[in-house]
Amino acid sequence: MKKITLIILFSSLSIIMVAQGLNAYFNRGATPGELYIVSEFNELDLMYCDIGLFYTSDNGKTLELEYSHPAVMNNTYFTPHIYPDASPGVVYMKNRLEGDTLFISNDYGDNWTAINNQVMYNNFYTGVVEGEIYKFGQEISISSNYGESFQFFTEIPDNITYVCDLGIEPGQLWAKQMLGGFNIDLYRMDDYSGQFEKIARVDSGLCIGMTNTFYRGANTGELYYYQEVQTIGTGVGYYSIHFSSDNGENFDLRYQSETFCFGCYDIYLVSGRDEGSFYVCRKAPDYNLGAWVMEIDYSCDTAKTFKTYTHVLDETVMQKEFKPPVLEISLYPNPFHQNTKIAFTLNQQEKVVINVYSLKGRLVNRLYEGKLPAGLQEIEWNGKDATGNEVKNGLYFVKVKTGKASKSLKLIKN
Repeated sequence: MKKITLIILFSSLSIIMVAQGLNAYFNRGATPGELYIVSEFNELDLMYCDIGLFYTSDNGKTLELEYSHPAVMNNTYFTPHIYPDASPGVVYMKNRLEGDTLFISNDYGDNWTAINNQVMYNNFYTGVVEGEIYKFGQEISISSNYGESFQFFTEIPDNITYVCDLGIEPGQLWAKQMLGGFNIDLYRMDDYSGQFEKIARVDSGLCIGMTNTFYRGANTGELYYYQEVQTIGTGVGYYSIHFSSDNGENFDLRYQSETFCFGCYDIYLVSGRDEGSFYVCRKAPDYNLGAWVMEIDYSCDTAKTFKTYTHVLDETVMQKEFKPPVLEISLYPNPFHQNTKIAFTLNQQEKVVINVYSLKGRLVNRLYEGKLPAGLQEIEWNGKDATGNEVKNGLYFVKVKTGKASKSLKLIKN
């Protein structure tokens, strides 16, 4: 195994951050170039600022404010945690404003609906299968119906320190075990097996701090490793990013930051959807400008080089009129007995996929897949599954997906 000659001096990120997941405030979207970022803005005082959900579809070049709320509630400072789905425009939010309730948005974070209030003390991962969300607490549970309900999946083994990221294949999870002597054991679960198998041991002096973690790449076997190096008692140091194309057997140093003060910045990282993409987000209050400043570093070559986009989170970013595409659909009649129609309007000719799912997330019937012209569209469902059998009465989900937007609605058959 190739040894990386780095020495970790000190790591200061709190265990609370680890428990909530390093990607909870900065996450990839469903399509290449999309990012969701949670940040403070307006007032520089943490107790009186606003908390906003920002969205970008061009790797961080432009930024749009989608949702915001005050930072103070009962004298408690808090930020929501964001988990984008694999469905375009669908994103989950765990928000302590509502007692750690899980919310869902179908329009890129502009509007929200409460879906589950049993999520306290849990962390989440999303984004490989549409509608599938993993919940991590003392055990792992999975929802396949956009967070409406969760089913027990498997226990978390005692030898797993924490799950680092989803893989690129359905049912795949990356995890690590912290060991003594500057070692990490890397584990991976494949194909919903419920078993974590040891993949590699990173024994190069890379890790003793809780901040040091792994992110999956865009291709099979690819991993990124993030490391913080700080001088004891000063909080001053640097971070580095390493890349492996062989499941962690060998890591190459890709990038090392300049020396700076960690206590002055919030730093978040995530890998992207397209090949070679990796992002670093740094944000901090700038008292000279009188505003929060966010810097998004974007790499398209597996973290070898970065391009930085800087955003001053003042009134200019709030005044932009652009909104991500929103797909409006209607179902009528709803509830229905024998037949119902799915109606929606396309602004241009697009490929469209229309699926019906059961309450548990099982595909019941694919009603349409193909290109449709611009204008009003109506697709009928006769209440039958893919084999031609009439489905039972109950609750179903109809999902319409176009090139850049998707929308799901509940449908009742009686």
